[in-house]
Amino acid sequence: MLRTAAARTVPVSGLAEHGEPAGFARLPRLARQLAVADFSAVYLALALDNERAPRP
Repeated sequence: MLRTAAARTVPVSGLAEHGEPAGFARLPRLARQLAVADFSAVYLALALDNERAPRP
């Protein structure tokens, strides 16, 4: 996969370049969980800001 990315000049992260994917088995799961929490926080902030907006 890294060779395919390099052939198409797609940048990849440093973790993907160094090491075996099996050594980072928990990393993708953690990244997904953090992404869900991050998106949830953004949507909550938008909803709270919408409630505080003055109504005409």
